[in-house]
Amino acid sequence: MTKSDHRPPEGERKMQQRLAALVLDSNDAVIICDLRDRVLAWNKGAQKMYGYGEREALAMSIRRLMPERQRLLARDLVQVSAAPIETQRRTKDGRTLDVLLTVTVLHDAAGRAVEVATTERDITALKESERELRRLHARVISAQETERKRLARDLHDGVGQILSSVKYRLEALPGRMSLSGGAEAKLLKLGGYLDHAIAEIRRVSQNLMPSELVDLGLEPALQALCREFMERSRIRLTVRTVSVNAAPALGLAFYRIAQEALNNIGKHAKTATASVSLSIEGRDLVLTVSDNGVGFIPGSRPAARRGIGLGNLRQRAESVGGVLEVQSVRGKGTRLIARAPCAARRRDGHDQEKPRAKPAKKIKVFLIDDHPALRDGIRAYLSVTGEFSVVGEASDDAEALRKLKTLAVDVVILDISLPGMDGGELARRLRKTNPSAKLIAFSLHSGPEYVVRMARCGVHGYVTKDAPTAKLGEAITRVHKGGLCFPPDMTDTLLSGSHVKPTLTAREREVLILLAEGLANKQVARKLGISVRTAEAHREHLSRKLQITPIAALTKYAIAHGLTPLSLPAQPPD
Repeated sequence: MTKSDHRPPEGERKMQQRLAALVLDSNDAVIICDLRDRVLAWNKGAQKMYGYGEREALAMSIRRLMPERQRLLARDLVQVSAAPIETQRRTKDGRTLDVLLTVTVLHDAAGRAVEVATTERDITALKESERELRRLHARVISAQETERKRLARDLHDGVGQILSSVKYRLEALPGRMSLSGGAEAKLLKLGGYLDHAIAEIRRVSQNLMPSELVDLGLEPALQALCREFMERSRIRLTVRTVSVNAAPALGLAFYRIAQEALNNIGKHAKTATASVSLSIEGRDLVLTVSDNGVGFIPGSRPAARRGIGLGNLRQRAESVGGVLEVQSVRGKGTRLIARAPCAARRRDGHDQEKPRAKPAKKIKVFLIDDHPALRDGIRAYLSVTGEFSVVGEASDDAEALRKLKTLAVDVVILDISLPGMDGGELARRLRKTNPSAKLIAFSLHSGPEYVVRMARCGVHGYVTKDAPTAKLGEAITRVHKGGLCFPPDMTDTLLSGSHVKPTLTAREREVLILLAEGLANKQVARKLGISVRTAEAHREHLSRKLQITPIAALTKYAIAHGLTPLSLPAQPPD
């Protein structure tokens, strides 16, 4: 066999020449280097892209093109799959390019990798367009959320407050004039319509912008969202959250992601259970929403039926420097995970117990609310009862603190959503400046997150503005006598968290401690040197003041507030 017999056929040789010419003149950079990173081949596209001539390039290492944080050496590239990867390159004049890199490993006759060929495409303009698109999307979302917040505030602070004022004035009419039975019944029916209208305004306002998120933060907002979802969808949720001091933008992004994810579960998952988790992993805040429903194959939906949900959620996550991952298996459910950098955990403190206010012939009340019409309505209602005297009012925190410096009051009714200082911070200030005054939070918000927060800030009662008007009078009377007035379904939560401490006399504390230790009424009487009837009266008074009836609940209260060294609830006496 002669040497010429090893030459490839003429047609194959011409094809190789054409391919070589195509590679040489390609606008994409084509580079070949050995496993020591030395450049062996350099086409015109590489010369145009990076600025080095062929002779100059063949004398240098490929590492000269690599920024310090984007080092992909030839030996590393041998392990790279055939799929293109995104990286960065540095040009001769110092510019940094975004590059889409495709790797081809060249082998010797024994099958060993000896050289690496890369085809590199400049995608800098494309990446900048994507970044600009994300910035535009973020600005659009920001504008939408700003407008939603404005509309929600207008509904809540405008229409909602006016309707509440009308309701109070309406229910004050029977005490101001003589009405027939039919007229009074019509007034009650009209009041029912007003209650429905106030509730509807609250629902629309909440949909536009969740007040819990604005006022209390991400964790309470998620709790409220999940509670509302369970009531609406009948899907049982397992909710686990941590208290976080998330930036407003991060909190809003994660809330909207959870909201959209739950909506998708309600519409498409066909499941009876789901879960929501908010946790901290290292420096990241992680939101996980999962279900065990029908699942889906990502990207499998027909183009005509695809919405913008998942894409919008990804952009939400990216807008706060995070990422979104969706895992779904048909027939086994879906898991959505959002992750983004987060601030440190929030830590809450506890306020000191304050002394009991002195009784007065008429209970002196001070009103703090930024809506004059609502203050007028409350004043009109309280004045017809004959039990209360409105001795002052204020529309904001500064006016309230200034007036209350020199004014002796028994009960302060304060709106929790004031311009400037919010109601919670004002309550803390009033505990210090007016320690004898009892505080009642007054709000359109009925969520437990608001109740717990205001309890932590030291209020003695919480009344919603859409509650029956008589409820406000009852709350004023109860807290003035040293008791508490919170929604009944919140009592256990508040006691277990040690958020509220009504004023107890020395004798009441002694009786409570003995009852918590398991003593019966006769034993309490013998210990304190009082009659059994007196011991029973103390017990009944404690139950009314603390809004607790069972001995077990009284014991729980005593332990929670450190009144007894017991670490476990005592058994109730026989």
